[in-house]
Amino acid sequence: MKLTIVKAPGVEIELEQVTEVFCPRGYVYFMPDKMSFETFGRTIRDAEREKNEWIRRYENVLQGLKYWREKALEK
Repeated sequence: MKLTIVKAPGVEIELEQVTEVFCPRGYVYFMPDKMSFETFGRTIRDAEREKNEWIRRYENVLQGLKYWREKALEK
């Protein structure tokens, strides 16, 4: 896998490559400095849960609007 980093002159970049068995095949994660993989994983999991909750709420609103539209068109 090739990563390209674009930086300003004079900016030093320190990269650490860590192989983690819990990382899905073909994925690369960029983690903030001083964050463990477990903490990072929990953060990603929580973000996924929140995203799925918003999708569920949105779909419920759409279903409700469709229901009330059909009710209004019945009469």
